[in-house]
Amino acid sequence: MSHQLSLFPVYTPNLPEDASDALTLLRNGATLVLSVSGGEDSDAMSHHLLDLRQSEGWSGDVCMVHADLGARVEWQQTPMYIEELAQRKGVRLHVVRWTHGDLIDRIWQRYYKDPSRPCWPI
Repeated sequence: MSHQLSLFPVYTPNLPEDASDALTLLRNGATLVLSVSGGEDSDAMSHHLLDLRQSEGWSGDVCMVHADLGARVEWQQTPMYIEELAQRKGVRLHVVRWTHGDLIDRIWQRYYKDPSRPCWPI
């Protein structure tokens, strides 16, 4: 019999059906793909999901994907930081790049194609 008072109610998430399906897939060995930018949000997500993967016993493969937005957009240290993060976590890293310039070039390309439409990534 516990005499410790509970300060917080037991958290039982009310997951949307698609999130529940994703958890079922992960429990059944699906690959966990982590999109990482090098920012603190994606770092926190990666650490949390990798810890959860270990504690929940998800047996599927895991990898990280980084979209390199180009030298004019990325912080100079981002590529090295992402590589070190993947190495520290023991996770394969896939870096994808647009082959016709960087994000700024893509924005201008969209603008020139149709100035009436939003040209930023949506």
